[in-house]
Amino acid sequence: MDNDQKQSQTQHVPVSQTMEQQGGGRWWENYLVRYLVPTIVGMGCLQWLSRNSGIDLTLFLTIPRDVQNIRSEQLISWFLFGMLFCYIASYPVLVMHATRMLDFQGPAGRVHATSLLGSYGLMLLISLTVLGAAVWQQPALSIVITIVLSTVHLLRLYVVGTRFHEMDKIVEYSWAYNFYIQLAERRGGAKKDAVQEGTPSPETRAELVESYRHLREHGNSALILIFEIILTGIFYSIFARYSNQPDVAFTLLVVVIVIWCVPAASIHLLAQHLERRFSLHDDSDFRKIDSQN
Repeated sequence: MDNDQKQSQTQHVPVSQTMEQQGGGRWWENYLVRYLVPTIVGMGCLQWLSRNSGIDLTLFLTIPRDVQNIRSEQLISWFLFGMLFCYIASYPVLVMHATRMLDFQGPAGRVHATSLLGSYGLMLLISLTVLGAAVWQQPALSIVITIVLSTVHLLRLYVVGTRFHEMDKIVEYSWAYNFYIQLAERRGGAKKDAVQEGTPSPETRAELVESYRHLREHGNSALILIFEIILTGIFYSIFARYSNQPDVAFTLLVVVIVIWCVPAASIHLLAQHLERRFSLHDDSDFRKIDSQN
């Protein structure tokens, strides 16, 4: 086998396969790093709410009153409720991840300031507002905050799923589909990369993917912590204000949780769009458009 054939075979190795060979045993970076610390923090948030909000959550959740003499079954139950709290709090992070193509524009991936004001900047504003709502025990403000956050995220999902690129009247791509199909091409080590001058080798691409996944997973963990604190503040403002009316408090709690979860639930619709569009994907058209660009 000559050098050209060896090089050709090396260039066509998918990045996913290369990464699997190099780091297949590092599954914990994707799951344990992302959720373990937020789950422990979620356990602490539930205990703090139970002791300080005026409503004893141990009457409704199987979490221990006395953590010093905790039994193993209580610890497991507490851990599971902490994980549930963590997972619910992480829903906005899921939406930010699904719509991340809005935050960086152009071939250079420059930061798009307007979009950042609708996601990361909004998160900072909401954090400060939730603090005020918790201090002054204003559940109405907390509900408004939740509605604003969910509305912005629903708008982001609407934009990426309904705005389309039309390329020379051959085929249309939504912003979301265009982003994911190009990302899949790069991750998969497509053949078109092998003929482009200056294209990184599959090994280099694998290392790049590994690096940004590593950064993203640790960033996800930190983002989830922030949203856990935000959600704790929202719950506290409701519980403290209606500590003598637990039925009203839990009714408002359900309303807040539903509003909080709606954008994440809408990602199912975005995923359906991607699947449907992929089923109609014509590879020859895609190659033709790519060669024209």
